[in-house]
Amino acid sequence: MVHTREHAVSPRESTELAPVHDHVRELLEVPAVAEEAARATNGITQRFDLCLMGRPISRAIRPKLVTERGYADAAATAGAVCRVVRRLGERVLVDPALKKELGLPPAVAGLLEVDPTSFRGRVVARVDGAIDECDVYRVMELNPRFPGGLYYSDELAAIAEGTELWRQLGGRFALRRQLAMETLAAALVSGNGAAKPRLFFPDGEGVEAEWAAQIGFGDALLAVSLSRQFGFPLRSGRPDELELGDRVRHRGEVVDLILTIPVEERLGELLAPFGGRDAGLPERLETAKIGIFNTVSLATAMDSKAHLAVISDEATSEFLDGASSDDVARARAAIPWTRRVRPSFTQREGKRVDLVEHLSANREQFVLKPAISLGGRGVVLGWQTSAADWDRALADDSEVLVAQERVRLTPEPWPVLEDGGSEIRWVETPSSLDVFVWHDQDPRCAISRLMIDGMMNASKGSSMVPVTIVGADT
Repeated sequence: MVHTREHAVSPRESTELAPVHDHVRELLEVPAVAEEAARATNGITQRFDLCLMGRPISRAIRPKLVTERGYADAAATAGAVCRVVRRLGERVLVDPALKKELGLPPAVAGLLEVDPTSFRGRVVARVDGAIDECDVYRVMELNPRFPGGLYYSDELAAIAEGTELWRQLGGRFALRRQLAMETLAAALVSGNGAAKPRLFFPDGEGVEAEWAAQIGFGDALLAVSLSRQFGFPLRSGRPDELELGDRVRHRGEVVDLILTIPVEERLGELLAPFGGRDAGLPERLETAKIGIFNTVSLATAMDSKAHLAVISDEATSEFLDGASSDDVARARAAIPWTRRVRPSFTQREGKRVDLVEHLSANREQFVLKPAISLGGRGVVLGWQTSAADWDRALADDSEVLVAQERVRLTPEPWPVLEDGGSEIRWVETPSSLDVFVWHDQDPRCAISRLMIDGMMNASKGSSMVPVTIVGADT
């Protein structure tokens, strides 16, 4: 996800939140309040479960603030985008032209053959977006992977809310947040028809849940939290330890839901014990009453960034047949102009342009992304790249690329700590508003990441923060 540092002209969201930001600054001028807040934030470095790739998951003193209006708009947009993408996920099973349009690698396309038509898991996705300088919620990516960030969200919020800074702020403004883990637990219960779904977390080492608690990664930590906080039975092991009969079992114990990371290597590994890709596998899995966190088709459609190009480009509207026209309109308004990179002509601001020539001549307006990638791998920011390097990236045909219009955001004032330090410094930088959607229902929680060097990605060092909603009666 990429952004700029340019200020907008008094956007409503920033204007309404200015008194809250000002009061945070005033409170942090009180030495005792600032010292306590710094100690609490530095305490994150002492917790293995709040570090990622050897770094603390956050160095920010406060949560992300968003108005009721801004959050409601983001939630409605996130829901509409996911419903449209769900339609793409259903269609990709039966439409070879859509598979080709998404540029799916053969290994991924082959996995679609084993996808049951009605897994109970439904859509689970994190919609990565932000409120732009015109107060419009913009959607840059979808992430269908296991939502480990929810664990961090609740833990970081608990740390912030235990400080005098947050107690005083809450005494003056109407602040609220939703408990992320509770929303996930409720979604798993409603989506799987069991009061306490029996979970399986696939891990190549074949170890049990106690081991997962020792890893500083959100997916394993979240799985363990579901077990410890809500009593969901959790097993962990190698995929080849699963048995398929009248039910799916692990070492003789029934499993209701497989918590998998839907990337092609793990899905292939996961499905191999069930007979690979033979024609009878979907029916056998349905008979066994097993759910996978996201179905293969939905995970595949959402995991390819080319799906945003399909939605954005009116030339590919035929793939959206069956989706709500209102949802399509809302999704198109939210998604920046996005196209799959290839020699072709397309529409840009009402004009027919040669796509590659247009991208080459206007690199400052665009970002390039591999259609399937993680952690910001392969992302090229046109405004930070030389013309020669940009053209080389455009010409790289080793993988499917998408080009996306640069989104302009309003920077926010953030109090942060340097690594290992106790002195608070203020930085002006934008932040994301990443909304979680469960089972096509209304979104009920979100997380946020701060921008670093034009990107918002935890693996690149962006601080992750929980989201707090500022009430309309403030």
